[in-house]
Amino acid sequence: MDDKKKYFEEIYNEYHDKIYHFIYFKLYDAQASEDLTSDVFLSAYRNLHTYDASKSFISTWLYAIAYNRLKNYYKSSTRKQTCSIDRLTETQRDIAPFHDTLLEQQELRMVLQEILLQLPERNRKVVVMKYYGDMTSKEIGRAMHISSGNVRVILKRSLDIMKKKLKVIAQ
Repeated sequence: MDDKKKYFEEIYNEYHDKIYHFIYFKLYDAQASEDLTSDVFLSAYRNLHTYDASKSFISTWLYAIAYNRLKNYYKSSTRKQTCSIDRLTETQRDIAPFHDTLLEQQELRMVLQEILLQLPERNRKVVVMKYYGDMTSKEIGRAMHISSGNVRVILKRSLDIMKKKLKVIAQ
């Protein structure tokens, strides 16, 4: 096995479930989430030669690809929602009270993603590693070569910035 394939296999094994969950919690559709996750890793494999470790962590790069795939998915006019009539009638009364809430949650997630992309690169990396990568402050500090205390400060400042921007949008 050549180095590229071995490296990609390690990336895939470490991040597949995380990327899948990131996408799933945006779509709440297992099939679409599986398809988009496959798309993310196919794109990552094809473009692995363009990845520059000095510019971002591999996790940040993968989440950026996933985010772009999600944006394309939402924008796609060819995307069709299909559902069996039986399934719809069985679940419609259960889903109805939550439908608006789910839409609001999806919209909020997309807004938060946009705000996240506006953060400085270092701040964005910390937020992504913490909330999408489920890493501790200590792990993030090791990965970024900074103290865990510094990670917590960056995280707090980043969240404060995001909250302010969210309030402006909400007005």
